[in-house]
Amino acid sequence: MKVEYGSFKYKLLVAMMLAGEYPYKSLDLCRESDARKKNSISELKNAGIITTATAYDIKRIRFKMFNKRKGEFADELFDGGAEYKPDIHENGLSRLERKDRIAEIIIMMLEAGINVTPDLKPKPDCEKALEQNASCLPYFITSREAREAITIKEDKGKGARFHGTLVSAGGMYNIYNMGSIKMGWIRPAEKTAIDFNEQYQKRMIPWGNNYAEWYGKSAIILSRNLCYINDFIKGKIDLRGCDNISSRNKVDINDYYEHTFYLPLSRQGQIMLNIMCHRKWHYYLTGLFFEKEDLAQPKIKLSIACDAATRDGYYCLVFMDGDIGRLKRFTEMSISPDDYGKFKIICYDFQKEIVESVAPQGMDIISYPFEDVVNAFYGVYDQFEKKEETGNE
Repeated sequence: MKVEYGSFKYKLLVAMMLAGEYPYKSLDLCRESDARKKNSISELKNAGIITTATAYDIKRIRFKMFNKRKGEFADELFDGGAEYKPDIHENGLSRLERKDRIAEIIIMMLEAGINVTPDLKPKPDCEKALEQNASCLPYFITSREAREAITIKEDKGKGARFHGTLVSAGGMYNIYNMGSIKMGWIRPAEKTAIDFNEQYQKRMIPWGNNYAEWYGKSAIILSRNLCYINDFIKGKIDLRGCDNISSRNKVDINDYYEHTFYLPLSRQGQIMLNIMCHRKWHYYLTGLFFEKEDLAQPKIKLSIACDAATRDGYYCLVFMDGDIGRLKRFTEMSISPDDYGKFKIICYDFQKEIVESVAPQGMDIISYPFEDVVNAFYGVYDQFEKKEETGNE
């Protein structure tokens, strides 16, 4: 069967190859029309490649007689596809849920223009550092591939929520997919994920230190519910496996990563992922709203988690990156209520309600239409950064 690169069939089958199967309810993450998706699924069914089944009350798309039929399509997906061994075995509920999370991430990455297939990214045992303009960037590796790439001493990763890592010219981010539920954390397991992040970064993208602010220890949380941002900010996320519900056993997101970006599991999140893969992306994003002279200097950022300290006396945080760690620090600063008006948060329109719920009353919240900001970002980036990359004036 001919499978066109980038088509719905391609994305669905690649996600199934890398995750094992695909949850029917998550087809909304693919940008094609419902009619196109329905017709393509029917064609794949009629060709005997996939089938649908219900497990644990969730409708799933699965391969049908994969070992017999893989020769008809697998090599169309990526080089060596026919030799790839997806995890297509029946599993318990927790394992199936993890497969669902991986499958959703794969689609998010594909829609964001991020490489996911084995032939388009470094092999796990690759020891050679990448160039900043390497054609494989950006790419996503699953947590299973991560363990093949780095041997971690005292690996306590069992039960980790970590699903993989995004490597790009804009930063290196551990990826978590909460889906529709609130995710509990296991402290030793997530520390293992952080250890991997740091080791892999030093080996594969050592030049990331040139843009240290967005490398270091960074993560992206994908979720269908922005309401859980409030729980992260207010410290209402539980540690898994802990019966003691005291405040000591609640998760402080800033104890894990220096930057934790909370993105919607949606088309908006796909675009935000793409933006975060661009070199110096945060500089250009904040530059849409402030002149260079008003951007906060490192000395100010040590005490105030802001992006701008304007000449007229205002401190501003641009939350369009979804960095909940910085939002927490910014909204929980010890400042007089009389001074709240000097602090401003700039966000997307779809973020405004949740930001208002966590910010102190009196702190100014300014929102902008998502599409307008995105179009402005790409326009400015193409105008200035590409000239810098090529050396043209």
